[in-house]
Amino acid sequence: MVNKATTWMAKYDLNNDLRDKAEGIDDERLVAKYDKLCERAYNMYLEYCAELPKREVANMEYVLSNY
Repeated sequence: MVNKATTWMAKYDLNNDLRDKAEGIDDERLVAKYDKLCERAYNMYLEYCAELPKREVANMEYVLSNY
């Protein structure tokens, strides 16, 4: 479960970066596309985190924030 959660967080980070670039070039269609992908990825991340013990989630978020 930890691997799946970190994979979805990585997808969120990638799509968030792409959304920021789309905002920089003022392409509303791409912003909406990447915003939807970010929302889906973050929801999947939260879904997998809900199945993990709190200490695992805290440890995983600590490692991801320092990565």
